[in-house]
Amino acid sequence: SGASGLTGAARRMLADLADGGCTEARQAIVVGGPRAVPAQIEDEILELGFDEVFRVEGANRYETAAEIARALGTGDPVDTPCLDSATNDSATVLGYYGNAAPEFRTSPTECAVLSRTVVLADGETGADALAAGWWTSRWQVPILLTAPDGSLPAATQEVLNDLVIDNVVVLGGR
Repeated sequence: SGASGLTGAARRMLADLADGGCTEARQAIVVGGPRAVPAQIEDEILELGFDEVFRVEGANRYETAAEIARALGTGDPVDTPCLDSATNDSATVLGYYGNAAPEFRTSPTECAVLSRTVVLADGETGADALAAGWWTSRWQVPILLTAPDGSLPAATQEVLNDLVIDNVVVLGGR
């Protein structure tokens, strides 16, 4: 079921952003079609003082994820070591290397920057994508969705072919 209006918490958060909580935010992005996020939400956001509201949507969740991936892109290739290669010294620093270029740590003392990365996650439950949300958000890594049977929907296949991708991180298990 879709949202029916901004809840008190969402309204307070957007009002805080509009009133200086984030002095640079003048645009908002609504993710999903009107069945998932009703059109009146856009009006409510504008009433809070934002200048523009953009909507990224597809006919379904797979197409919406593909449109978000297209909007984010995968950036330029990155050939740099991690800013902080060790996480076992209680002073870890995360670097930012460019769009879709996350740090990938295989141990507390090994780190690589994966340029032009996308993530594949189960499009039915969303649990894996949600769990990786901080990681994908931090490094602006697009999340693409698989069908419930594990296959790649047409929208996912198309965007995988359209973007320049060096790395695919597959989330989840059997």
